[in-house]
Amino acid sequence: MKSLFYILALLAVGGAGYLGFEAKKKYEGRIVKRDDLIKQNNRLSDSISEKKVEKKDQNAAKTVALTEQADNEAKLRNAVAKKGELARTLDDLRGQLALVKKKEEDLDAALTAIRNLFPDIPEPIEDNVEAKFDSLVETQKKLENKKDELTGIKESLEKKITELKTEMARVRGKIAESVARVSLNTFEGTITEVVHEYGFVKIGAGSKSGLEPGLKLLVVRGGSLIGKVQVEKVEAGGTIANILPKTFKGGTQVLAGDKVILEEVNTK
Repeated sequence: MKSLFYILALLAVGGAGYLGFEAKKKYEGRIVKRDDLIKQNNRLSDSISEKKVEKKDQNAAKTVALTEQADNEAKLRNAVAKKGELARTLDDLRGQLALVKKKEEDLDAALTAIRNLFPDIPEPIEDNVEAKFDSLVETQKKLENKKDELTGIKESLEKKITELKTEMARVRGKIAESVARVSLNTFEGTITEVVHEYGFVKIGAGSKSGLEPGLKLLVVRGGSLIGKVQVEKVEAGGTIANILPKTFKGGTQVLAGDKVILEEVNTK
């Protein structure tokens, strides 16, 4: 009788040890899954922080480009204004030159008449008139050269503004790409329907979410990773994803309401 009790006691101790060992294995498995999910979330947070810094730098570059464009446009307006002033000055000088020529002609006619009346009068006056005429011609040439110089400055500034506009368009494109990448890296969707018979789920996120066929998503429930699905088709109103059965352990099944996030973070 004592032997029977002794055997039963050994069996009870062995059974308890076996059950405790199995419970420990399950607990350790959950700890590993939890740690993996924490690492994935940390990598996602680091990537988002990097993209925010990149977006900030690109916004700063955009601000510098806008400032340079405003400065160049102001310089161009000043150059155009100076060009207009020089053109008006040149027109005035041309008018004055025409008046001088007319007065010179009148003076020549008067001098001729005086010489005819008084042949002995000396002729020093013509030198002064010619010197003044030469001075006006030289001033006109300088103004025309200045006009050509300002025209060159204007063309150079217009070229610079065109280059700045091109650079701004490139920066805007880079910013748009960065925003799209950051938006995709922070993606989180909800499974709205599960069709176990055909092995797929529907996700309440469509083409605007940035999802693409072939992407693998982690299925999360209560903060824990339970399995994976792979995007099959993306439509305007939602996404179809195939269930990857081997990734679901211990008979766990995906359910409507489970969350999905990206398996791999886009760092390009």
